[in-house]
Parts: sequence; C-alpha cells; structure tokens
Amino acid sequence: MRTENSPYSLSGKTIVVTGASSGIGKACAIAISRMGGRLILIARNEKRLKAVLKQLSGTGHTVFSQDLVQFDALADLIKTAAETGPIFGLIHAAGIEMTLPLRNMHYTDYEKLFALNVTAGFELARLVSKKKIRDPSGGSYIFISSTMGLVGQSGLVGYCGSKGALIAGSKAIAAELASYHIRVNCICPGHVQGTLMSDQLFSTLSEDAGKAIINAHPLGLGEPEDVAYACVFLLSDAARWMTGAVLPVDGGYTMV
Repeated sequence: MRTENSPYSLSGKTIVVTGASSGIGKACAIAISRMGGRLILIARNEKRLKAVLKQLSGTGHTVFSQDLVQFDALADLIKTAAETGPIFGLIHAAGIEMTLPLRNMHYTDYEKLFALNVTAGFELARLVSKKKIRDPSGGSYIFISSTMGLVGQSGLVGYCGSKGALIAGSKAIAAELASYHIRVNCICPGHVQGTLMSDQLFSTLSEDAGKAIINAHPLGLGEPEDVAYACVFLLSDAARWMTGAVLPVDGGYTMV
C-alpha cells in the first residue's frame, strides 16, 4: 500500500495509459491506481475498458474507447481528458506483433506496425506535452518497447524495426522535453505470459518451440505486473534522475 510521503506515491498525478483494456496496459492501470494515481485509459474495446475501470482503486478515472491510429481524433481526446486536470504521465502500452519473414513483408505491413507501435505513441507524447495540457511540475512518459527492439529475430523484421524505432525516438523526445522537467524512458519487456499477444503466439508454436522461448529467459517468463511495477517506479519521484533510459525487464533474456 502507498503512503503519501513515499517516493513511489503517485498521488495527485494524472496518467494516460494506452492499451489499457488488457495485458501490460491493464496491469499498469491497476498498479498506478493503487499508488494513488488518476487514470485516463485508452483502448479500442469499450467493454473491456469498463471492466478494467471497475478494478481500479480510487476515484476520478476516465476511459476513452478510441482507435489510436485515427490520429486526427487524438487532439480532441486529450483536450477532453485534460479538462479535469493537467496530465503528468503517459504509458504507451498499445501495440501489435506480426510474424512474417522478410520475403513476405509488404510495405503496408510496416505501415500498420509503425502506425500503432510508434507513431501513435509519439503523437500522444506531443499532445500531452503541450503547455495547456502538461502538468507544470513536470512529467514522466514511458514507451513499452520490447527486447525485440534490442536484438533481432528471424520472422520479426517489422516488429523488431518498430520497437527499435520506439527506443531511438524516445531518446530524442527525452532530449527535447528535459527543459520542461519531463522524463522519457523505454521499458523493454521480455516474453510476458497472460497477454493476448502471448496467448496468440503460443497457440501457433510447437511444444519444443514454446519450451525454447521459456528456456531463453533465465528467470522464466514474466507477468504483466512485473512490467507494471517498473512503470510505477519510472513514473514516481524515485526515478526523478532518469531520462532517456532503456530498461530491460526480461528475466535475463538480454543479459548475454
């Protein structure tokens, strides 16, 4: 449980979380609410969003059912979200994965991956950092990348490329927003079980292929909460001297 004088408290902070209807985004929302933060949840599935809303601690949370690649709608969404108070934080957890070898990739596949994984997150960062929207005390933005943004893997050229772009772009955003006391960091999760993406992946793999993924993580597969707790840290004052960082939360997957 949080205490008001804890450096990990998020009391009084309003945080936007994308992909909040399931998986890592959902876990982030629940963890943040328990630390006193006020949530603005964004995802496409309104029914699942409302189910997450019921699991949050505290009051004052809002939900928006919105396709993030409809970029023209995001400005009005953020303006409406900020009517009840300035926005301190952003977690861009929404994303898609595509397993296709290079020979089968089409330029439209790259466009689809980058639109949600990268462009939507950067556009939201632009919007929430506007003077009339951002918290005057500063802020903390987190992009959920992947270990696949740090290492390559056959069949994931588009996904790896998008997650690598997220890392590089976040560093540039961190440099631009530092003067506003806004910190910008990336988290690179390893394979997290219990998410829609994970379930879809394992449903297509042989038993041996599934075991190989598990064995590649010395501490085993992660849970959505493992990433959420890292996000709470980066949002909080405990991480006030961290920006432009890339934090693997991967059970040791990238230690070698």
